Amino acid sequence: MHQSSYVGIDVSKHHLDVAFLGVPKVWRTLNDASGIAALVRRVRRLGSPHAVCEATGGYTRRLAGDLAVEAITLSRVNPR
Repeated sequence: MHQSSYVGIDVSKHHLDVAFLGVPKVWRTLNDASGIAALVRRVRRLGSPHAVCEATGGYTRRLAGDLAVEAITLSRVNPR
């Protein structure tokens, strides 16, 4: 059984705030193609990444699509 490395992502219209387990500082990147590509490069290093974000409607579409292409698991969770 393999263990996933969870990555928390706070999604907004213009940027993504990314939290890695055990790392006290939050990393910020743009919520666009180049920013998501940078995110993919970083989470790939984790081995078996599992990203988690709140369901924010359209602001997660590009993120979800790009992570799916890279076979990175994404859970969109109801913020309530």
